[in-house]
Amino acid sequence: MDEKELRIGNYIKINYPVLDEEFIKVDYFIIKELLKNENSFKSILLTKELLFEFGFEKHNEYYYSIYGDEHFTYKYMISFSDFIFKILIPENNLLVALSLTQIKYVHQLQNLFF
Repeated sequence: MDEKELRIGNYIKINYPVLDEEFIKVDYFIIKELLKNENSFKSILLTKELLFEFGFEKHNEYYYSIYGDEHFTYKYMISFSDFIFKILIPENNLLVALSLTQIKYVHQLQNLFF
């Protein structure tokens, strides 16, 4: 795991078999520990099950989430065939892609939102 990708608030796992299933939230002390021993933590692989837990819905080959306000509506889409994350906005009855980013881990998805 590249500690430069991590931000305060990201979720990762402790790299220890007994605690392997527990997610922890990154804070200052965890980043400090990672700088000492980068193998003490590991990334959480993004799965279809986790996308459902994060509020995404399935449509054809994509998993999507819609966010909007009175000015814009964004449609976030992920395809597991290529692990490409797409941010789409409707414009003149078409969906226009704002971003195409390849992601594999939960913290990478989180970093797209904050």
